[in-house]
Amino acid sequence: MREHVRMAASRPTPLPSVRRPLATLLPALVLALALTGCSLGPGDSPPSGVDGLTVPSPAPAPADFEDPGANAWFPLPEGDETVEVAGVATTPVSRTVDGEAVTDLLATDEDGHVWWFGREGEWEVGPTVPLGLWLPADPRVGDGWRRSAADGVSEERVTVLDVAAPVATADGEQEAVLLDVRSDLDPALSRREYYVADVGQVLLRD
Repeated sequence: MREHVRMAASRPTPLPSVRRPLATLLPALVLALALTGCSLGPGDSPPSGVDGLTVPSPAPAPADFEDPGANAWFPLPEGDETVEVAGVATTPVSRTVDGEAVTDLLATDEDGHVWWFGREGEWEVGPTVPLGLWLPADPRVGDGWRRSAADGVSEERVTVLDVAAPVATADGEQEAVLLDVRSDLDPALSRREYYVADVGQVLLRD
């Protein structure tokens, strides 16, 4: 759980105006912004990862998935047949990637983060395959994480490019979380994934 604390800034005593060359002011300005945690704007964050999560996780804790929270951007289908992986009941989600039909095994934890437990017929989380994050509950621009780390089979890294990207849907244009997904196995390949609130993934573009 992230905690956001707002601290009231004290009013400094006015000092006499002193003209200084811009080159001498820039280092101090950069340091000041770093120390104050200057925001890039609503929904933005530095590209430093996802706070409070270990990604990839060495092993899932089944108790964390017994009472899943809601992920507004990627609500998993309810009532579908589940597949147990590492003691967790995962939801099979089918889609088309690179022209091939695949079925990913996903589960949402109690905080609303969606995790990737494997792909049917290819790999599953286990003693040598850590748990990868599919989509956090509250994605922010600049967030980056490891989606999977199945050595030699599927190794992906994700970066949030936008949280209000316009995308055309059957219900008209809507705002979506836009992800850039890149493969460690072939860094030249990448794809864009769009997620609309209360709908889920609406577009996958290579």
